[in-house]
Amino acid sequence: MDIPPTLVEAVRDQRAVLFFGSGANFGAFHPTNEKVPLGDALRDRICDKFFAGAMKGKPLTAVSAMAANDAGLVDFQRFINYLFEPFGPASYHALLPEFRWRAIATTNYDLIVERAYNAAAKPLQNLVTTVKDFDQLDRRLNLTANPLTYFKLHGSIDHHTDMEIPLILSNEQYAGYEDNRKRLWGRVRDLAYEYPLVFVGYSISDPHVQRILFDLTAKTGRPMFYSVSPDFEEPEIRYWASHRVACLKGTFEEFLLGLDAAIPALARALPAGLGGGSLSIRSHYRVASATESTNLISYLENDASHVFSAMTAKPQDPREFYRGNDEGWGCIQQNLDAKRTVSDSVLVDAVLSSENPLRPTELFMLKGPAGNGKSVALKRIAWEAATTYEQLVLFANNAAALRLDPLEEIYTLTGKRLILCVDHVALYRSELLHLVRESRSRKIPLTILGAERDNEWFTYCDQLEPYLKQEFPVRYLNEREIDELIALLDRHNALGLLKDADHANRVYAFAKSAERQLLVALHEVTLGIPFEEIIIDEFNRIEPTKAREIYLSICALHQFGAPVRAGLISRVSGVNFEQFRDSLIQPLQNVVHIVKDRHSGDFFYRSRHQHVAEIVFRRALPAQEDKFDVLSAIASAINTGYSSDRESFSRLIKGRAIAEIFASADLGRLFYDRIVDASPEDPFVFHQRAVFEMQHPGGALALAEAAARRAFEFNPHSRGIQHTQGEIARRQANGTDDPLRKEAFRRVTREKISGDIGRMSEYDLHTRARLSLDELREELAEDRATGVESSKWFVAAVRDAETSIQRGLQLFPESSELLADEAAFRDLLNQAKAAQAALEKAFQLNPRQDWLAVRLAKRYEEAGDFPKAREVLDRCLHDNPSSKPAHFAKGRNLIESKGAGSDILANLRRSFSEGDNNYEAQFWYARELFVQGEFPTARKVFAAIHERAPGRFRNMAAARIEDGSGRPVVLNGRIERLEEGYAFVSANQYPQNLFAAKADSLPIEWLELRSGDDVFFHIAFNRRGPLAVSLANVR
Repeated sequence: MDIPPTLVEAVRDQRAVLFFGSGANFGAFHPTNEKVPLGDALRDRICDKFFAGAMKGKPLTAVSAMAANDAGLVDFQRFINYLFEPFGPASYHALLPEFRWRAIATTNYDLIVERAYNAAAKPLQNLVTTVKDFDQLDRRLNLTANPLTYFKLHGSIDHHTDMEIPLILSNEQYAGYEDNRKRLWGRVRDLAYEYPLVFVGYSISDPHVQRILFDLTAKTGRPMFYSVSPDFEEPEIRYWASHRVACLKGTFEEFLLGLDAAIPALARALPAGLGGGSLSIRSHYRVASATESTNLISYLENDASHVFSAMTAKPQDPREFYRGNDEGWGCIQQNLDAKRTVSDSVLVDAVLSSENPLRPTELFMLKGPAGNGKSVALKRIAWEAATTYEQLVLFANNAAALRLDPLEEIYTLTGKRLILCVDHVALYRSELLHLVRESRSRKIPLTILGAERDNEWFTYCDQLEPYLKQEFPVRYLNEREIDELIALLDRHNALGLLKDADHANRVYAFAKSAERQLLVALHEVTLGIPFEEIIIDEFNRIEPTKAREIYLSICALHQFGAPVRAGLISRVSGVNFEQFRDSLIQPLQNVVHIVKDRHSGDFFYRSRHQHVAEIVFRRALPAQEDKFDVLSAIASAINTGYSSDRESFSRLIKGRAIAEIFASADLGRLFYDRIVDASPEDPFVFHQRAVFEMQHPGGALALAEAAARRAFEFNPHSRGIQHTQGEIARRQANGTDDPLRKEAFRRVTREKISGDIGRMSEYDLHTRARLSLDELREELAEDRATGVESSKWFVAAVRDAETSIQRGLQLFPESSELLADEAAFRDLLNQAKAAQAALEKAFQLNPRQDWLAVRLAKRYEEAGDFPKAREVLDRCLHDNPSSKPAHFAKGRNLIESKGAGSDILANLRRSFSEGDNNYEAQFWYARELFVQGEFPTARKVFAAIHERAPGRFRNMAAARIEDGSGRPVVLNGRIERLEEGYAFVSANQYPQNLFAAKADSLPIEWLELRSGDDVFFHIAFNRRGPLAVSLANVR
């Protein structure tokens, strides 16, 4: 067969899509040498089975419909399975797995292709079959090495019992061929728009086949298609050529043999490895001669990057980097980044402070606002861990990097704990959750370092929270970081307007912007123009108009942090990827990045930064009607059968975002009407509609309640939906003057956020606290705190607020929301003239109430009367000796008032139970053990806290040891060991060296330190135990 060179090239480059009809099965193997029943032969077999040989003059579709009607669809499809199940591949089918295809689609039902791949000794790809929408195709692709999608568009005999996707044989089934397969067909149409299709085994005269062909060939601007058949006549060839379908006359076997002759085997095979055929991770192997599986080689080639000193990287233009264009590892290898203080903290706590390398998988997170340098910091941490500390570090390139099998193989080969770095964790949350659980189950020790925006983590990653070992905030630039950044900008001639300024003015310019995003500060300080003006001017200068429109569509999605699939933009813009790359990439080269997922073969677009995308969308479309049109067009083009589109969809319809985009609530509602029409039973859609009504200034709580109720009906187990219902009811209670309705709404709130406090989220506890504060405000506003009857209401409201806030702070002592609740609570009590008297009176009546004793004691302490506070706590403990809150409050009181050490320890020890979640009490108990010299016990308690406490608990150095005047105690010691980011300090008072992190000392002092130096220092504590902080040379 004469195969066109363009098709040969497409097959060699893995760009060809095969589309099989029944003729592709010619010559298939059968145990008794039967032929595959095709067309009239299949009709006759059905007639013999169901109609005693009658009806053979009718079409196959009519006979199939009547047989299914008479016998029932289940029995009819069982017979079809009986007919086709014995068939296996012909000898020439064995050539299929010897090429790399972009995808395979078929309208056949048999298992011939599956069996051809299963029989192959070393297939170049692994088949992943999909038969209907939402069968987790993308997840299965990500879990498979070298995956090849196989679309079975008319059903499959191994699913013949699934009545949702009947085998397409009858006329009515052809009419509804997209039922439960709409997104499947959408994927095939997307492929047809970007890649050459090769139709094999179709009779083009068949009207149903023509429907498929015209459906897929109608698009203009698509690639050339091909059709393989031995029966083409010249008129047919001319006809289909006019539709950009080249007819290749010959059999499927001849086609495969022609490809086999045209493409050498070496040109089809996967790359032999990295770095010229030798895998870089071999330097970590226990046995140098070990052999890797092809799956591992593919994993390291496509899915994860091994970080090592000699890794290749595209050179990074420094000026472009400082404008926000980060294109890989060049910025790290060229040392363009100003090293963030947090990097040392992560290296110390997550990489170097590992007591047991075989401990279960741990998750550490870098979190911060957008544009603050998390991604670059994560790469710097990975680089330092790999090159300076010789750790085995992998950096995830896509979701498929989170497969456990290749990681397990690496662990088997090396015996080392793996460090896996994952940027934009929220995009891969499901895969990451599965990886953490599976690696713990199979005892594969991993350290996972992730990065994500604060709001993205809280919105999407609640299921990962229990596995979070520790988190590290990436905030604004400090003085040392500003100095280093200025030096880098100067070195690379990127200071812009600051070039002629002296160092002091350069520092001042950055210091003024220190509270803004790093990306914004870099632009405004060096260019002297507001960042938004820079971005919108850049947008307006893009030509031609089509390029500008495509950039706007990309920004419209990337502003939400979602991946922007090239096929989705093709559907919105009418420009396929080949056209984009050929004619539009040049005007967009500095603002749009093209990323290829080497595992799936899909292309994605992104702007140079999410914050830039937000500005472009907002400023380029000042009219909210224009924003509506753009977002609606994108929403209608999304195919949620793709996991990337599903992620885009979920972010596109977020209630908070839509409330910010549309000033008109009615326009926002119209947007959700469109979304509901497309997804009428999606609980997430209704949940976000409820959030929109809550957050929009023109929103209606009644509409929010209705939407949340619909969401709950579709998903009654979602804690997020129930929390939203509770918050809506709380707000409704505040909005009514009817006392009965008010109480009814508040009852709903309590029901929705009820449960074990220890299992409540931070947001549940926050809502619970705010509900109590709402009630307290009303009691105080009505000035009922003086009467006996009203005092009961007042005391009940104080009790609820106190218990909610304090239990929340035990779990989340650094929660800004709960700390704000505590401050609001304190202010309310301080503003109420009769509050103190009411609390004292209530306490006299019932001193067993520990919550009341704790709040009353705090009020005395705020006034400086620590003895009076202790009297209250002592009386409570006399009547309620097992009260943990009262013991904790007394222990803290004794610490502040320099009480007896034995009393402090006794009270703190009784403020928690072994294994409970009173982590704050355990922290102060462990600290006091250390202060009093009980070092082994202190180490044991700190170790338990670090093992069990939430990841956000007590990460920073705090709770310094102070003298009687409240100043930190200064100690003398000696540096026993000094590394780049940490040191160990010995002191005569303590049996073990104290750990000192670079981040906890002044940069100017740290630079002067040397091993063996005598130093002054303070002692502080975090979840791990005591730390030496504020180191300074003894001069």
